Amino acid sequence: MSLYDEIIASGLPLDDHGAIAEALSIGRTTIVSRPIGIGSVLDALGPVAGAQVLDTLKALSEQDRVVYWAWYLLEAGTLDIGLPTSRAQLDELAAGGVMTAAQATALKALAEIPDPVTSSMVTAALEGHE
Repeated sequence: MSLYDEIIASGLPLDDHGAIAEALSIGRTTIVSRPIGIGSVLDALGPVAGAQVLDTLKALSEQDRVVYWAWYLLEAGTLDIGLPTSRAQLDELAAGGVMTAAQATALKALAEIPDPVTSSMVTAALEGHE
C-alpha cells in the first residue's frame, strides 16, 4: 500500500499533515541489516532462555547443515537477522519447537527500527510526488 493509500484509508482530515504523520507513524517500523552474535541472543532472550536456545542450536548444528552455517555466522557475530532468509529460518525454528514464536519475534525485532512518517512526506504523497 502506498503512503497516499494509507493516508486516505486512515480517514483523518487531510488538512493537518502533522497529525496524519503522527498517526501513521505509530508502530511503523522498517527492517535493517543487523549482524548479531551470541551476546545479542543472550541479551534479547535473557540469560537463561538465551542459553537454552543457544544450546539447542549448537546441538542441532551438528545434524543440520543450514543450522550449522547459521551457527558459524552467529559465533562470528555476523549473522544478519535483517535478511529475509534469516528471518524465515527463525520462523521455521519456532515452528519446529527449537524456540518459541515469542523468542523468534524478539530476535527478529533486533533488526527493526522506527520508520516514522513526516509531515513533508504526507504533503508530497498528497501532491502526487510520493
